[in-house]
Amino acid sequence: MMGLNKYLGLAMVIMSLIVISCADGEDGTDGTNGVNGVNGINGTDGTNGEDGTNGENGQNGEDGQNGANGVGYEELAKYGHINVKMEGNRPDGVAFQDSVIYRYTSVEGSYISQFNSISVSDNITTFKTMRFLSTPDNAFQTSYFGLELEVLDLGAASQQFGFLHIYFLGYTVVGQDHKFFYLDGSDFILIEDGMIQNFAFDDATNHLTYDFSATLPAEQNTSNNMVTFTGTVDVTVLEELNTP
Repeated sequence: MMGLNKYLGLAMVIMSLIVISCADGEDGTDGTNGVNGVNGINGTDGTNGEDGTNGENGQNGEDGQNGANGVGYEELAKYGHINVKMEGNRPDGVAFQDSVIYRYTSVEGSYISQFNSISVSDNITTFKTMRFLSTPDNAFQTSYFGLELEVLDLGAASQQFGFLHIYFLGYTVVGQDHKFFYLDGSDFILIEDGMIQNFAFDDATNHLTYDFSATLPAEQNTSNNMVTFTGTVDVTVLEELNTP
């Protein structure tokens, strides 16, 4: 019995030593950080893609409606217009071109015979047409363009043209260099071939149309140079009744 106890005691001593030896020890010192690795090589940029095709332009929108004419416009403009293109040199020698539509006519009786009439004497018919840039009642708006055309044997196979009286006042030619001059002038021109074209006169409606071309010499206009006028007359002329 005493021998067994002796062995048990020895066994307990050995186990105690084993437990003590298995107990956690103190943490060791942290190791040194490793060296940072080398950065890798950047990759090659990819190729740019091609631009896409431009789209087609859209369709133009429809034009808006014309505004209503002002009060009195129809009364002033109903007898037609003269469309004029002018070409020449300014007083300083610089070439110019300009175009304008003269629309208005006087409706006052005392002036109709001068501005918008047809008259006949023997075999000579004279058409007088004058039109303005704006309403002629205003003293500051007196720019006009006039034509007096003489026709022999109107409507007959022997019809021919006599002379053309061209006269104009107060047109302002403005250049792109912001310089201007007033263009006035007048001349009686014996009509030659090609000066009057597309002539037509309707005796029932007094509707008169023709194309014209005339050159005024330097001494007959304020540019001090030759000026060529081309244009179209599209008017309705009036005939005065003779009073007894």
